[in-house]
Amino acid sequence: MAIRKINSGIQPAFKQNDITELAKLFPRGFSYFFMPLLPPKNMKESEAFYVPNENMESQIYEAFSGDESSVSILIGEKGSGKSTLIRHCLKMSANQVKIEKNTIFLFNVFNCRPPYSMFPFHIENRIGSVNAKLEESYPKLSEYFYSLQGQKQFYDFTEKTHADILQYTKANLLEPLSPSRQEAMALEHARKHVSAVYEALKLQFLLTSSLCPIQRLVISIDGIDEFTPCQIEEILCAFITLYKQLNSFPQDKMPKYCTVNLLISLQPASYRSLYQARRRQAWPVNRVIIMNTFFNLEKYFSRRLRRYSQKSSAQNAEVWRKCQQQLGLICQKFGGKYDSMIWNLSFHSVPEALKLYAKILCNQTWMRQGQRDSDNDWFNSETYILNNISVIRAISCGDNEIFVNTPESHVSNLLYNTPDKDYSILCLYIIALFKRHLDTDEVYGSDFLVLGNVISFFQDLFPTIPDISADVHTSLKYLYSRKILVKSYTDILVPESHREPDSLWEHSRLYLSSKGKELWNMLQADSVLMEICREDYYRTYDTEGCFNNRYSSYVLMEDQQDELFIDSCRILSSLIALEETYTEDARKNQTVCLLTEALGSEMMCSYLMQGIKKSMEYSGLIRQPNVYEAFAQVNEKLHAL
Repeated sequence: MAIRKINSGIQPAFKQNDITELAKLFPRGFSYFFMPLLPPKNMKESEAFYVPNENMESQIYEAFSGDESSVSILIGEKGSGKSTLIRHCLKMSANQVKIEKNTIFLFNVFNCRPPYSMFPFHIENRIGSVNAKLEESYPKLSEYFYSLQGQKQFYDFTEKTHADILQYTKANLLEPLSPSRQEAMALEHARKHVSAVYEALKLQFLLTSSLCPIQRLVISIDGIDEFTPCQIEEILCAFITLYKQLNSFPQDKMPKYCTVNLLISLQPASYRSLYQARRRQAWPVNRVIIMNTFFNLEKYFSRRLRRYSQKSSAQNAEVWRKCQQQLGLICQKFGGKYDSMIWNLSFHSVPEALKLYAKILCNQTWMRQGQRDSDNDWFNSETYILNNISVIRAISCGDNEIFVNTPESHVSNLLYNTPDKDYSILCLYIIALFKRHLDTDEVYGSDFLVLGNVISFFQDLFPTIPDISADVHTSLKYLYSRKILVKSYTDILVPESHREPDSLWEHSRLYLSSKGKELWNMLQADSVLMEICREDYYRTYDTEGCFNNRYSSYVLMEDQQDELFIDSCRILSSLIALEETYTEDARKNQTVCLLTEALGSEMMCSYLMQGIKKSMEYSGLIRQPNVYEAFAQVNEKLHAL
């Protein structure tokens, strides 16, 4: 007898770059539909691929409306569409300044950033570009600013708000200067030596002038996530300081008031690194906008097709129109089920979703039947097996015939165990706890559970289970390593003295990721995920071999789905016995009410049974005596509990 997994000793054989392999066969079609887009060169190119999103658009427009100045933060993972959304709402390309009605917009993007050492000059240059736009658009304002009266008023304004920049030494002057000349030279000295502050003061002065019709300044900051956390903080601190300065002058002494709206785009990890920063405590953040909407990939493909058709010959356009129709078929299959599944498993990232689509469509092991005759046959639906088994297996296994559970896998084993201990039920308990007690629409963790509290909860729930605290902690670490649980964007950073920066500790704030929610739903939808987990589950095998030691791919090829159902029931039977130890402990310690209140009245194995039963019924094999007998035995054990 030996304890091992079916996939023991198997190394994942994923290609280093599936995109490159398929691109060799279908260079134009594949790259056009599936390669992530490069940053658009202009607004026309950006709009060509934009999929309307009324919910997010209304939130962005709200950040630019109202009479009060505000700071808004847009949070979304890389590839979630933040930059595209901002470009659409502002109707601007990167690093442009424009005036529309009584509003001036500055879209500041750091994607093609200068070296960080050049950052002060970059800030000064961006503010200076706004000033230049105002002077260009309103000649009378420019004429007044450079007049003697305008320079006198600007000097007085600067003296009241930032007198420290008006220091000017007269030690080397041969003769005394008039007061107006001294003021002019002090301003010139400030412009040359403290230019960033000078340009900011000039902007405030111009915006509050009665000759300037601008009533609102909108500044959008994007693309700073590639900097280090300290550098990000410095960048944001500079813009927040500018925001405060533009709102600091007493309104009763200003000729007019100008509303300032600052929009900052950040990935969750960037926001998290700043959340506890001391300087941020005084930052006036008015709203946090979460990229929390479903992205319609079918519409996205349609827009790519439309753009391609405009640039290609009629013959080529017809070829790729057929491709798009087949893509649409996949998106619509089973009511758009795969569209939603792919979006969730890719963590709501468009580039990751495109990679998953490519992974499915280039799969030769699970998706294809027969050989490709020509490039035009690429998306022929007749050559693709479009069902749950093929699609989910293509995602989880790639071109392997067996599932290998790695941290990078889009599908992970929820039935985690080791040769020494089985954590399967605890992992399911933890997922059920997060799913039941957190907002189901949560994306980045504004609603969260604290790791230490989760461990304490299970200590109270199962007080006499040996090593329960250590086991729960091990399960949490595993689920976190597989991105089933992820850190909230409001997470408290691990102290440097505690562990490595990205580790978990007792105060870590966690939530159930979109991947975690999707895998939980997949367990109940059918038996496919259970069969995948079966291949990564430690069990005792006969040395001479038996059915439960065989790959699912071999079983399916030999049309022995019934044996696969029976073996899944064997695993489920052992899990029922494991779950019984937890429920008995709850009964003994009178914590059953706490168990049902926190995790629901259903047993974890009941969810697994639902998926197995649905697949048995769908295939019709539940009517076979051996399959029904296995099902009935497991069902009887469940009811006994």
